Formats: sequence, structure tokens, C-alpha cells
Amino acid sequence: MSYIGRQPKSGVRNRYLYTATSGQTTFSGADDNGVTLKYQDAAYLDVYKNGLLLPPSDYTATSKTSIVLDTGATVSDTIEIIGYDVATIANIALYGPTGPTGPTGATGATGPTGPTGPTGPAGADSTVAGPTGPTGPTGATGDTGATGPTGPTGPTGPTGAGFTGGSYAPATGVVTFTSDDGLGFTTADLRGATGPTGPTGATGDVGATGPTGPTGPTGPAGTNGTNGATGPTGPTGPTGSAATIAVGTTTTGNAGTNASVTNSGSSSAATFNFTIPRGNTGATGPTGPTGATGPTGPSGPPGPTGATGPTGPTGPAGSTSYNAGTLDGIDSTQFLRSDAADTKTSGDLSFSDNVKATFGTGSDLQIYHNGSASYIEDTGTGDLNIRTNGTNVRIDYTGAAGLAATFNPLGAQTLYYNNSQKFATTSTGISITGEASISGDAKFNSGYGSTATAYGCRAWINWNGTGTIAIRDSGNVSSITDNSQGQTTLNFATSMPDANYSVTGMTQTREGSRGAYMSILGGSNGVPYQLNTSGVRVVTAETTSGYQDDMQYNFVAVFR
Repeated sequence: MSYIGRQPKSGVRNRYLYTATSGQTTFSGADDNGVTLKYQDAAYLDVYKNGLLLPPSDYTATSKTSIVLDTGATVSDTIEIIGYDVATIANIALYGPTGPTGPTGATGATGPTGPTGPTGPAGADSTVAGPTGPTGPTGATGDTGATGPTGPTGPTGPTGAGFTGGSYAPATGVVTFTSDDGLGFTTADLRGATGPTGPTGATGDVGATGPTGPTGPTGPAGTNGTNGATGPTGPTGPTGSAATIAVGTTTTGNAGTNASVTNSGSSSAATFNFTIPRGNTGATGPTGPTGATGPTGPSGPPGPTGATGPTGPTGPAGSTSYNAGTLDGIDSTQFLRSDAADTKTSGDLSFSDNVKATFGTGSDLQIYHNGSASYIEDTGTGDLNIRTNGTNVRIDYTGAAGLAATFNPLGAQTLYYNNSQKFATTSTGISITGEASISGDAKFNSGYGSTATAYGCRAWINWNGTGTIAIRDSGNVSSITDNSQGQTTLNFATSMPDANYSVTGMTQTREGSRGAYMSILGGSNGVPYQLNTSGVRVVTAETTSGYQDDMQYNFVAVFR
């Protein structure tokens, strides 16, 4: 049976693009461009998420009108679906209308007469005809005569209208033909049920290389490739000279201000000057018991001479000699003499405001209170030395505990903030507890013969991304968010000052034998997501397949 043309085959590539909402798993219906999703076979389907090809195990595609992700997408994720529809049109037998029946041929010749049947018996009166006997049975029919010649064939009917061609619609499986006389003909859906995927055929021989076509327009820049292997370590530079650190001045700052350290030396011979704030004034303690009354202080300077009183009566005759141990009957233990080593045994020696206790011929050392503050002032030449044969010289707050500093002549010099140790010298250098706020750049000798500025790592983390993700250890990372397979957001405990920071990281697969890489999550068309001051989102994937996957060992550091 004939058919028109040869068996046609058609291949159609359909592209659908969706922008995901938070947690969306099912993608169907009209895409971002108004094209409705439809495909024939999941075996001819590619699904991309943010430009990365997903393995078939990460989604379900059975309805031919939707795909369902195993893990919900994140808001603004780009889902791209490429479907390949392949159809074969079966042989179709088509005929023109039947022509009219030709005229009946002429009747053939009559066959020979069969034999006459036997005569019936004679009547009884030979002169009178008896009744006619019953007709004898008809003789057997003679053989049919030979068929006459066939009459001439009637004229051929007019040729029916033919079909010149047709068109196939892959989406519906229907073929539409147009006949020569303008009549239309549409088939039913010719797509059979999808058969099981056949075994992959052997790779055919590589065809001969065709001539080079004209150079196409430059495509968009591809994503950066993975970093190459680290080159060999360069030779060790000469050992630099050791830096020195010395403690310079220590100044007491106002209460409530920050402690600070400045370097008045050089980068290789540092001299640290410290400003330590005074602790806040504590609550007034209870009044202590009244101490014993001290001895009467020395007499003040003589007042002006009063007017001469009247002459008193003449007293008894006095002694002509004086005893230095007594004065008007008062024992020398009750006053201090300027020319003897006297000991004061009780009572306070009180000085009014701005009255100074001075020491030295030129009043070089002065101790006094001016009504607002107290002073120990060295106004002469030489050093002001504070010596002890005990363990420490201490500066603390009267009343409640409020240690400010301790100085051990043979050990550590320790500074405190509100009774909490913050700085101490050690046999090898210094020890700082808490944060150090340094004005200007902090520089150090790295051991390679030069001094360079130090840059701090603002955040770091080591985590396990498989199963239930867990942080092994971290700095300035409060938590991590498992966005989807191979995608993790690192949340900073303290936000970055801006988004112009640098991220470095590495990853390793669970088996350790497959290559893997880590990158910052990219958006559609290769445009990276903007770094966020509150966190950064990274992607881990296998090097060979490009599939996103959770890795067991992940390391990230952030510098700014």
C-alpha cells in the first residue's frame, strides 16, 4: 500500500525560564516569558539551577507539564528547563475517491440443452386419448456452457484529488494535510506511548572536521575556572633582626574612657605608652569608727601683737635655767621638736587645703591637697623614686575593690580596668586580655627581614556540611544556614563595616578522592550576588560533574 512522501522525523528544543519564590519546589504553567511548560519524556529534559545542571535525582518529572525539586529553591533562584521533543510520523495510506463503476459486459452464450425426460405411460383406450400423464421430472441440468468472452472494460473514472504534503505539530502530535483541491485533512495524535530508554549505542566514528565556519559573536564571559595548584614554596628569606618592645609611660585616664596604647618608638623598636582609665567611683562605704584623738598640732604662726595689757602683779621669782624636755610643764612626748628625733605615738597630723608637707632644702618634694585633688609633686632635680621591699606597689580605690595597677619590681607590671586585668608584662613580652584598640597601623616583623602592616581576619569558620550541618569551630560566625544541597549561608555575629571584604575558602568531598570546589553563589547569567554585611552565601560542587553537593570539610576566612 502506497503513502505520500517518506517517513518524517522532527526534533524540537524548548526552553522555559522561571524565577523562584522562597521554598518553591513545583514549576509549571507559564514561565517568565509566558511560555507554558510541556515536555514528552523526562529522559530528554535538562534542569538548571542558577546556571548549574542538576542531576535527575534532585527532581521529579513525570507529569509532562511540571517538574518538582526535591529541595525548595531560595527566593530569586533561576530555574531553567530545556526539553527536547522527538516525534516520528507513521506511514499513512491515502487514496483519491473511487471512480464510477464501468458498464456491465455482454451476456455470455447459452449453454447446451439438457436431455429430455422419459415419456409417461399410454392411456387405456387406444382410440381415445387418455389423460395426460404427469410431467416427468426435469432432467438434470446440463453442464454450464463455457463462459462468454468478458465485455470490454468500462472507461476509467476520474482521478481522485491527491495530497501534496503536510505539517506536524510536536506539542499535539497532529499532522495537517492540504489536498490539491483545497480540502484539509487532520490526523489524530500520532504520538505513541514513550517506550523504555534503549541502551546507549556505541559511539560512532568521529566525522571528518568540516570547514571552519565564520566566527560567531563573542559570548558572555564564562564563570571563573578553579584556582590552579599552589606553586612551590619560594626559598626562605634571611632571618630579620628581632624587634624589641619596651613599656613607656602609663597615664591614668578619666573614668568611662577607653584604654589605649600608642607607640612612641619605631616599628622595630616599639615603646608602648598606655592610658588606663580610672575606675568609676564606687558607692560611699560606711563611716568607720572614730580614731583616737591625735596629739595637738604645732602652734600656728604668732598672731599680731595685741595691745599691751595692764601690768600684772609681780610673780614669784623664777628659775634662771630652762629644761629642753619640758615646756611650761608639758612633756616633750607631747610636741615635736625641730632639733631632735621625736616619735609621734597617737593622733593625726592634719594640714589644711593648700598647706604642704615639704621635704628637702628647696622644698623639692611636696605633698598637699588643694581642695579639689591631692598631689605628690617632685619639683626639684632628679627622679621621683617609689621603692618597696615587699611584693608589689599597688594603686587601688579606697573602699570597694577597684584595683588599677600593680607593679612588681621583680615580676609583672599589671594594669586593670574596673578591677579586671587587661595588660601585663611577661618574661617574653606582654599579655593582653580582651581587645586591644591601637591608634594607627599595627606592624610586626614576620621573620623575613622586614616589618609590615598586619591585617586582621574579621571572621572564620570550619564546618561539616553533610547530614545535619554543624560548626566545628569559628570566630565571629554566629550560625550557618543550610539553604539547599551544596548551598550554605554564613551569618556574622558582628556585621562587616561594608560589603567590600574578601572571602577565601576551600572544601573537600566526603570520600576525598573526587575533586571539589567552593565559590560565592552566582545569580542568573553569571552575575554574582552582592556580598552582604550580615553574611555571605557559598556553593560547594564536584569539579568533574559540576553538581552541587554537601561537603564534609569546609573552611572559610573573611578579611577586611
